[in-house]
Amino acid sequence: MLWQWKNFMPLSMNLDKIQVVFFFVVSILVAGQEIQTLRNYLEVAEKVSRKGLTKWRHTSPQARRTFIHMLSEGRLLRRSIYFQIFHSQKDYAALTAKAIVGTLRQNPASKALVFIDALNEAEQKIIRRHIRASVLVPVIVRGIRREESEVLIRVVDAICGLVRDCYEGDRWSISSVQFLISRKILCAL
Repeated sequence: MLWQWKNFMPLSMNLDKIQVVFFFVVSILVAGQEIQTLRNYLEVAEKVSRKGLTKWRHTSPQARRTFIHMLSEGRLLRRSIYFQIFHSQKDYAALTAKAIVGTLRQNPASKALVFIDALNEAEQKIIRRHIRASVLVPVIVRGIRREESEVLIRVVDAICGLVRDCYEGDRWSISSVQFLISRKILCAL
């Protein structure tokens, strides 16, 4: 079983109170035995939707709608994308490990291979230690230097962007997250 995740730490400002609130989203994609089929499907979804390799915030609204619709139709994606939001906490490695552990507990596996975007060696060790202390399966943690090179990372990056937009009150994003949850594509931890 392969686990992919991506994090996003947007900065949100409440102008009425002039208060800065940090939040951190971890998104995890669970891929089983049919990983290459899933990769192919997601690459087609990126191409057909015209989302391509662009970041979520730079993707046109039409491409976003088409991409989310295609995600909702993917049978291989049922119960495969998880997310967790953390508020006012900054221990990113520990929070990431906590979300991964939560996902592993929802999806028991005999082993887990975890790829994390932009992960340095020190963070890799922290995350590995936290995960291994919490689950009884062998876990391999690896960093990915270029997210553009892996479609699974691009998808979880897009989900983080969607969840961020939802959190910030964007109506379309709220309804899209609800829709993906109702289709059992997206699961909140």
